[in-house]
Amino acid sequence: MVADTWKVDWDRLDRVQFPIGFLEDLAAAGSLRGVMDVAASWLLLIVEADRASIALLDDDKKNLSVFSLGGNEAIPLETKVPMVNTLVGEAVARRDTLYTPDLAASDRLDAVKLVQGGLSSSLSVPLISSGRTYGSVNVGSANIDAFSTDDSRNLSGLGGLVASYLRVHSQVEREQDLARTDELTGLLSRRAIIGKVRTRLRTADLCPTALLFVDLDGFKLINDAYGHIAGDVVLRHVAERFTHVLRNDDTIGRLGGDEFLILLGQSSDESAALGVAKRLVEVCSQPVSVGSSTVSARASIGVAISTDNSDAAESLLSEADLAMYRAKRSRSQVVLADASVRRHADLVAAVDRDLERALQDGGLSFHYQPVRRLDTNEILGCEALVRWVHPVHGWVPAQMLVDRVEANGLTASFSRWCLDRAARDLCQLRKLDPTWQTKTFSLNLSATQLEWPGYTKAHLGTLVQYGLKSSDLGIELVDSWTVKAGSVAEQTLQELGSHGMPIGLDDFGTGHNVFSYFSRFPVKSIKVDRSLIASIGENETARKVVDGLVRLARDLDIEATAEGIERPEQVDICRQIGINRGQGYLLAYPMSIEELIELDELGELDEEPVASR
Repeated sequence: MVADTWKVDWDRLDRVQFPIGFLEDLAAAGSLRGVMDVAASWLLLIVEADRASIALLDDDKKNLSVFSLGGNEAIPLETKVPMVNTLVGEAVARRDTLYTPDLAASDRLDAVKLVQGGLSSSLSVPLISSGRTYGSVNVGSANIDAFSTDDSRNLSGLGGLVASYLRVHSQVEREQDLARTDELTGLLSRRAIIGKVRTRLRTADLCPTALLFVDLDGFKLINDAYGHIAGDVVLRHVAERFTHVLRNDDTIGRLGGDEFLILLGQSSDESAALGVAKRLVEVCSQPVSVGSSTVSARASIGVAISTDNSDAAESLLSEADLAMYRAKRSRSQVVLADASVRRHADLVAAVDRDLERALQDGGLSFHYQPVRRLDTNEILGCEALVRWVHPVHGWVPAQMLVDRVEANGLTASFSRWCLDRAARDLCQLRKLDPTWQTKTFSLNLSATQLEWPGYTKAHLGTLVQYGLKSSDLGIELVDSWTVKAGSVAEQTLQELGSHGMPIGLDDFGTGHNVFSYFSRFPVKSIKVDRSLIASIGENETARKVVDGLVRLARDLDIEATAEGIERPEQVDICRQIGINRGQGYLLAYPMSIEELIELDELGELDEEPVASR
């Protein structure tokens, strides 16, 4: 510490300027304790005294912590003295200078101790800044009536600087406390809990480090149905329940939204971690009263354990995050990160590292899956499906690619790449084969792409650049998410529709609230989901559902396409129901632009599905 090496040099008074020298030393002191030691040492420089001290008012306003320095030796003392019946307490309470020329004549508690320590007189000046009192600066002498008016003035000058420092220091501390604490739940903040994980991995040697990544299922529905205030109530209740379940050496923080991160104590192995996770699931599912209603949430938890603490915090967090998503998809509630999750984490890390370069250097491509007429086998157009073969990890799943585009803030670049590549490939096909003049491409758009305010301008600009019509490059929306009224996504769809862009609904029949799209947007086509098409040959209910969807489409003058066709009998049933457009491995698998150019348009249908291609 600073005080351990500080030596008062009385000759220094001739070599330094006050307050510049004091401020320089103050800035170099670092910690609050170091600052107090420096300030006490400077008191001895500017006032001829035998002992100097700084007394800081505690939060309870009943006691003072005293930092003391005596003579030419660094002797930092930190003791507690009460506000009542002490000289330093009186100076703080009166907010005025207190001079005691003869300590032996005083019965105050600290006066008695000062006399026992060989002092005969004292001078105390309160530390006040912006109306707030922080404590006092104090000096003592072995001589009676040792201090002058100049001493009092010098002491007041230094005290003012110390008080200003304490005011700034307390503001910084408050800001740091806010940064360490989640305002809604009172738990640690994202930054603070991840900092705890980093510290554990650096210092826990060979003790296991267990992380639990918790996400609340269905929380969005609570917000949508009851409002965000109700959602906040649920989060606070869940945070409180989690805290009661955890042990004294466990640490919990809120990452944001409905996500929590829990760092278990150093004695936690795989069995203990899974046990804690199951208890968290149980308490999370208990109902919460929100006004006159009762709601509940489910928890999906990913568990990751570093046995030798060789992992980086970000890597362990990623494993727990991925395990949580696997728990959410499988609805198994708790999943332990295993080798497959770690391989997945490695792939995600590689995608994050190399995605932007792949967009710039042509690492991405499109494969096109044709849509055919079921009576003539004629190709009507193609759905563009993005593909990326990573140079080290191989094929990157399309959904992961889209998710990482969003996570890395590359939505605009990715959207421009998709538009440019699809338009360029369509123009190349039309140049080589005149029959493609009447065929179209469609792009699958993610929710994030629709929420990008620049999408409409980029789409229209691409059409102009390549001399294409609005109907040449359509878009398809997945039926698993909802476009909110008044959102940027709704505005984008309305703008695209007003320019004649074909809008289709993919995976139709599996989502929710999608029927409102028919009245809000100029939907031109639907693709009946593959799960329904797969069942129409064996399940009468599925056949009736598909028949109803097709009738609805026909009444609305919307084209219906059956997707996921893999068997010849599915073609016959679709035609009987009234679907005359199809897509699936039986008809054509997704292929590169080069394969599409060489495709025999009227080739015979395969007898067996080619899902393995």
